[in-house]
Amino acid sequence: EAPICLSYHDFSSYRRMLDIGGNSGEFARQICSRHLDLTATICDLPVVCDIGQQHLAGTEQTERVDFFRANALNDPLPDGYDVITFKSMLHDWPDEQAITFLKKAHESVKQGGSLLIYERGPLDFIDSRLPFSLLPILLFFPFYRSPEFYVQQFHALGMRNIKVSEFTLETPFFIASATK
Repeated sequence: EAPICLSYHDFSSYRRMLDIGGNSGEFARQICSRHLDLTATICDLPVVCDIGQQHLAGTEQTERVDFFRANALNDPLPDGYDVITFKSMLHDWPDEQAITFLKKAHESVKQGGSLLIYERGPLDFIDSRLPFSLLPILLFFPFYRSPEFYVQQFHALGMRNIKVSEFTLETPFFIASATK
């Protein structure tokens, strides 16, 4: 999914990226492979970071993607990043915790830096027929939020240059970004 994000969002001005809940680091690795001046940090639980390091071992981006072991909901986040991303992570959390993640990211991103959310949007079962291959994602159906939820949070944080791009990758997706 990273190439799609790269087609909707320009990462060329960033030098440091923090991907909260970045899992294996693949999203960050692909972005770093396209932007050679960018380094990335994956913030995730310790066991997930261990798996991510194994996944990236031997890739060209190993030296440019590192891992920060933390529970991003409760632990302090590192700061000084040009962009903080949430890729397919916030839907795992109720509204209150999603808002907490965004507030903490807002505190950690540099002034003039960006927050970027890349998520599935709400599913519309009335007008669409989903293939059986998508049955596993139906578990999360109630938790896919509209981009407007995140736009409201950006406004509440006093962010500017709010942008939303919506597209379909078998299901609705969106990228919402804003500048601190």
